[in-house]
Amino acid sequence: VILGQTGVTKSIEGGKSYFGTPIEESRVKLKELAYIKKIPQIVEQLKKK
Repeated sequence: VILGQTGVTKSIEGGKSYFGTPIEESRVKLKELAYIKKIPQIVEQLKKK
């Protein structure tokens, strides 16, 4: 499965979902995006220490 706005420039393994540019397995990429959204909160916690 290739999710929207994914740039495919090479052969990929079947039976998985992919997302993003550069293309990655969607579970990995979506976890990275979730962590990026938490960065401001993490920075604030670090400033308090």
